[in-house]
Amino acid sequence: GIAELFKIISSDDYQKELVFKDLMTYSESYNPNLVGYYGLVRLKDLIEFVTDEESEIVEKYFEGNVRDFYGISKKVNQKIKDTVTSQDKINFWCYNNGLTIICSKANVLGKKIKLENFHIVNGCQTVHTLYDCKESIGGEEYGEVLVKVIVTHDDEVSNDIIEATNSQTAVSPISLHSNELVQKNIEEHFLKYLEFPLYYERRANYYKRRNKPTNRIVSMIKLFQIFYSIFEKRPSVARGRPTEAFERNYEKVFKTSYDYDSYLITYILYLKICGIIREVTRQ
Repeated sequence: GIAELFKIISSDDYQKELVFKDLMTYSESYNPNLVGYYGLVRLKDLIEFVTDEESEIVEKYFEGNVRDFYGISKKVNQKIKDTVTSQDKINFWCYNNGLTIICSKANVLGKKIKLENFHIVNGCQTVHTLYDCKESIGGEEYGEVLVKVIVTHDDEVSNDIIEATNSQTAVSPISLHSNELVQKNIEEHFLKYLEFPLYYERRANYYKRRNKPTNRIVSMIKLFQIFYSIFEKRPSVARGRPTEAFERNYEKVFKTSYDYDSYLITYILYLKICGIIREVTRQ
């Protein structure tokens, strides 16, 4: 089926070792399907974990996050930076909510864990801000962050964890759909448009932060509005109450069984209509 084919073409096995300062294990007989590890990780070791050989941050580690980095100017990220660049960094672990990592397999050796096919599903803002401040962290032994590692092969459990850990701060209900198969497929399909790439921003701020042309960035809510207006013939609802319409009718619009060209053609039609309107307005 389409889900299996997508899994095959998108498979990219990788692993990385994370060093903990302190490490605890969660494993209970009454909950045998869930194993976890948690503890403090030094900030310098976390930076090492999320970067490659060129000391660049590895973006695929954050694929499971519903939001991309909002930038250092965001108030909460600026506060993180202020803490890390001051003497308060020694108390960072108790100021910050920490990170949640989901992985398919974890091998523990002492206070080191080798994680396979992992995703940092909560803590994207924290990690990117720390990376931005890496010069202040350097080889500093002081300053830690709480990290929780959850080992599971159950996609439903993973999705529940992502939703729960990202609901503690304000997150649009639209963003919580960002890691669904249909959303990933649409993103891939739009990038392959022959005339020029279209950037389907299923993860908020992802392509905007990478300075892609704004007129080629397609938000999830915008695609919903266009598709719902054309195929359901209810443009007034799609435009007047977009978030409410999205929550009520998401399943009608986004299905893996649909031909993905229908989403692409719908958006191209929208661009053509906008172009016609601009021409008429100039006259």
